[in-house]
Amino acid sequence: MNSSTNPDSNTKTEDDLITVEYQGVELTAKFILRTKRDFAIEILSPYSGFLTGLHKPCFADPKSSFLNAEGIFKAEGMLIKLYIILKQFFENIESIKSEIPIIQEEHEVTNSKILELKNDLKNLKSKMKKKILTPLEYQRSIKPLKKEIKNLKGSKFDSFERLLEKNLQTIVPYNLRFEFYEFLIKETKAI
Repeated sequence: MNSSTNPDSNTKTEDDLITVEYQGVELTAKFILRTKRDFAIEILSPYSGFLTGLHKPCFADPKSSFLNAEGIFKAEGMLIKLYIILKQFFENIESIKSEIPIIQEEHEVTNSKILELKNDLKNLKSKMKKKILTPLEYQRSIKPLKKEIKNLKGSKFDSFERLLEKNLQTIVPYNLRFEFYEFLIKETKAI
């Protein structure tokens, strides 16, 4: 591993590769970030383009560092976990893709509800400008609408999370769920 003499440095060269064998499969990844407290790796094979990483707060163990052997050990473990999740994902990709139209329908319904609520917000603002509502009444009226819009936007991603839970036998970290979502958007151009 190439690193500078500064133990807190995150400067690495392109040859910062990690290779580990797991159940007869050679897994390869590269560090895209590596500091004393954080690292992120991108898997290169047998899958590619997916990321994982770890952050360790200073108060957890101020003497530890991901710039030494501990960082390699942790990165190898994270690479194996990432591989297991990706393997399940790609083994079930056809089942997952087949359910995308259901999610798309849910999103259309949700989008129409959000549009209605946004129109309600515009109407309330118009009423305030026409002095039908006081600014205080306006603020009290828009708060629940904005909260409902926020919840509806979150529910769009929840439907995708339920799809992953149904098709995968492992817990998928939040950042990876988002990467799967983006991957399927590109693959199906449907969501």
